[in-house]
Amino acid sequence: MINKILLIDDDDIFRLTASKILKKVYPQLEIFSAKNGEEALNQLIEKPIDLDLILLDINMPIMNGWEFLDAYASKEFKNEIPIYVLSSSIDPNDKEKADNNPKVIGFIEKPLSFAKAKQLNTAS
Repeated sequence: MINKILLIDDDDIFRLTASKILKKVYPQLEIFSAKNGEEALNQLIEKPIDLDLILLDINMPIMNGWEFLDAYASKEFKNEIPIYVLSSSIDPNDKEKADNNPKVIGFIEKPLSFAKAKQLNTAS
């Protein structure tokens, strides 16, 4: 069961709509958010939360998704948190890079739908 997630995306409107979809599918869900990888990493270090899942965008300012994954992998956290790359990228290299990253459990193409949100529970 997914109870707490971290949604990392620089688009305010996407974070809002994704949060609404996720809350409809998982009413008990507590959603934390960050506008870029650096903000997310700082949250994980400064205020560790027992998260069930991270949804990570690729293209963001300051620290993009790939840079976040590298920085996340270099730190030691109490628990391994499953990470989905959630992106509008249609570049096959991005999908391949996500598939080859041991921290990433899946690649979801935007937009997030109810059907895609329901699939998150089966993989966490």
